[in-house]
Amino acid sequence: MIVSEKVFIVDDEPDLLRLYQKLLEDHGYKVKTATSGEEALEKIGDEQPDLVISDVVMQKMTGFELSRGIKDAPETTHIPVILFSVLSRNVDKEMSLRSGAEKLLSKSINRETFLEEISHAIEESKVNNFSVRFNMSHDDIKNKLFILEYDRLSHYEKLVRSFIIECKTNDKEILLLSTKDSPLYARLYEQEEVEVHVIEEHTMLTPILDEKNEGFSLIFDSITLISLALGFTFSYELTRQLRKRLLDKKATAMFLLNSDAQAKEEIAKFNSLFANHLAFKENKPEILKWI
Repeated sequence: MIVSEKVFIVDDEPDLLRLYQKLLEDHGYKVKTATSGEEALEKIGDEQPDLVISDVVMQKMTGFELSRGIKDAPETTHIPVILFSVLSRNVDKEMSLRSGAEKLLSKSINRETFLEEISHAIEESKVNNFSVRFNMSHDDIKNKLFILEYDRLSHYEKLVRSFIIECKTNDKEILLLSTKDSPLYARLYEQEEVEVHVIEEHTMLTPILDEKNEGFSLIFDSITLISLALGFTFSYELTRQLRKRLLDKKATAMFLLNSDAQAKEEIAKFNSLFANHLAFKENKPEILKWI
């Protein structure tokens, strides 16, 4: 079984922590750990796991408090949380619900059910995960063209991945327009779920777009990389032309822009082309402009 998801486990009992870690690693998960809620909160924002599993009863910070801290922070609010407890009282279930945790499980749960719950929680979180991170629904982003401005400190590739999953979940065909230098190109060019086209100096948009039905989704990766490779004028004109064609096709499209590597005046010119503008800096999602 090949799994690429990352799980973060929190427990102040080292033996149990090692037991959970080995079980999950044996089933293909990448695992990070912490022995306290305080340590977990310090690490989870940077690690950006697909799931957090935590004991409820720990010294100082409880699992309920940890879950609330995860859900209150913009950069981690999207991460699902499973809590473990030796108790299953109604008050514990209520406190778990109030903390924002997706599930409260008994520590006596069998291994097979435990693994099923983990898989289910991760898969459930992927549906419409992109729009949820910006406090929107899929209908809010459907048929919209927008810039996503990110910085070097952000896990933007993972955010893009959530956009792909959301669009595929909503039965949309996905196109990636990219350069061969892009990390996204390296990850996606052999993936059947995404149709990849390389942008070069003589790339023609018409053959790529004419065969597409209305309502497909597109990722433009990226305004910045194309500016660096082929010049600002080329990138700006290509973005302008592509925007017009996508409006005609009623597409949903995300145009990536690295604010750390693009001049401010150039960023302003690109932003002027779009009515909708999102930011993802230091892993914090933000709506800058949305119509």
